[in-house]
Amino acid sequence: MTYSVILSGGAGRIITAIPALEEFAKMIQEQGDEVRVFSYGWTELFLSNPVLQNITFDINQKGNFEWIKNSKIISPEPYFNTRYMNQQTNLVGAFWNELVREYSPQTEQDDIVDTADYLSTTIYLTKVENNFAKQALDMLKQKTNKNKVIVFQPFGSGAKLENGNVIDSSNRSLSVDAVNKIANELASSCAVIYFGPDELYPQNSAMASTNGLVPNRDLRFWAALIANSDGFVGVDSVGQHMAKVFEKKSVIVLGATLAENISYPWDDNIKTFRRDDMEPTYVPIRINQVDSDLADRMNEGIMDIDVSKLTPIIHEHLGLVKSSYSGMVQGPSTCSNQGCVDSGQVSYPEGYYKNTAPTTLSEFLKKKKEKATEC
Repeated sequence: MTYSVILSGGAGRIITAIPALEEFAKMIQEQGDEVRVFSYGWTELFLSNPVLQNITFDINQKGNFEWIKNSKIISPEPYFNTRYMNQQTNLVGAFWNELVREYSPQTEQDDIVDTADYLSTTIYLTKVENNFAKQALDMLKQKTNKNKVIVFQPFGSGAKLENGNVIDSSNRSLSVDAVNKIANELASSCAVIYFGPDELYPQNSAMASTNGLVPNRDLRFWAALIANSDGFVGVDSVGQHMAKVFEKKSVIVLGATLAENISYPWDDNIKTFRRDDMEPTYVPIRINQVDSDLADRMNEGIMDIDVSKLTPIIHEHLGLVKSSYSGMVQGPSTCSNQGCVDSGQVSYPEGYYKNTAPTTLSEFLKKKKEKATEC
């Protein structure tokens, strides 16, 4: 018998489905049957996975329908799981309950997964991917004179740019003003890398941009950066799941979604933060559009956080130490017969952020730098 597991949704859902997919594939293969996993994108997350790499496919590939139409089709949906709807399990546990428990030949009531704290999700990175990311981060540390690099993902997948403002009807994204305040505050302690669409990158930000670093910054690129970083700050989006995979200290700002559903409340590495004067209304996405719209209205403004309350939590949880700057700014060079000097060298005053201008990491990866004597 053949099986087709069809996944929909964003990359975060794909990552949280991995433990259930691995177990389901092993179970089906032990029965002597065949299984293929199809998704609407994000298949790069399965690369190098010894169980899933060779049985996972982007659904929009030639010939897939011939397999699918002759197989038993399974489409696990965590949002349809009643335990998930009632905050009794998260995405990892819901996928397990909908896929493994539902189709196991030896299903018992005790097999229901609530906390999913023992289910481990893995993204397999190659040495090349790890080395590239490590080199990029090391050069950024050198460039900014910092010993730590934090990856910051401030916008959810639903965020869009409208009239110069970032709008997210799902109430999962930070405002541009909050993003810049957080980035500026973190820049006193560490280098900060922006994780998100180029078009949403805040101008005049203290964050380093990866635009221009590689031609195609896919999810494996971001996974490698997070894996080699010193911590993660973000919202309810794919980055938080990557940080969980690589056991990174993380601070996640939550709005319309609940920690019991989309995060990992039992994990000491992960600290969630939300407004203390608003409770989120559960959004029954994919079930009832009217109730979803009404819930979105109730959640309006829930991401308008007090940054002054958030940044001390980030510093403490990620082990960041604030510092005033005593380093030197690299200014334009002038040369004489006695060599070259940097005419723009000045001391940083208290509170001045070295990396306030937007930049790219491509220059950080240049192995050969011009020396002062080579004018």
